[in-house]
Amino acid sequence: MTLDDRAQEKLNGLIGLLGPDHPVVRASRPAQMTDGAVGGFLEAILRDGSLSEEVVGRALWLVPFVRTVSVVNEVKVLLRSRPELALAAGNTLGQLADRALAPSLAETLLDPTVSAESRAGAAYALGAIGDVSTKSALVKALRTAGQQPIVLDRVAEALGYLHEEARDAVDDLCALLTADSPEVRYAALCALGNINATEALERVEHLIDDNSVSKYGHVGETAIRVAEAFRAPRQ
Repeated sequence: MTLDDRAQEKLNGLIGLLGPDHPVVRASRPAQMTDGAVGGFLEAILRDGSLSEEVVGRALWLVPFVRTVSVVNEVKVLLRSRPELALAAGNTLGQLADRALAPSLAETLLDPTVSAESRAGAAYALGAIGDVSTKSALVKALRTAGQQPIVLDRVAEALGYLHEEARDAVDDLCALLTADSPEVRYAALCALGNINATEALERVEHLIDDNSVSKYGHVGETAIRVAEAFRAPRQ
């Protein structure tokens, strides 16, 4: 198989982090650089629940360069089983940009038996994939009673990435503008902006004086930018 220089460097770093005598390295021989060797190496890492977040995170970074069905399936299992790595797994699945993944991701998003982190990771991946067929699942997740903020902000983001196709979700997104979490309010504002939901201008303006700072950015400043964008076509 062929990896670019950066991916080759990442693979070598991962092998070095584990050490040449680690059972996973000895068994799969990834340095041989065959599809089977590198794929088997990544599968073994993703499957091993005893390995650290750093090791598994580095393996996830390499998945888009391998993309075998078995490796991708291990990422899907990881998304559901390890909350501390769920967002990283969701990011990896989103990078694959494979719409065939959308149904299983929507199922994870709506599964109340998995962690909030797993559902958020699924929403993140769905947003990156941008398949409009999953819109109903995203809206259903927004409407789920007691939904955790970490899920709501990722679902709002995913709906925003559908742009005009998500216009019928504007009322649900506007409902998030009064959420307790600044991350959720911020994500809802950005989603409304991406959808170009000019009909939400008045509700967006209510957040202009919101001085909360989410981990993504300032809520009030974002409200100002979105409101200005909404007003622009009317000038």
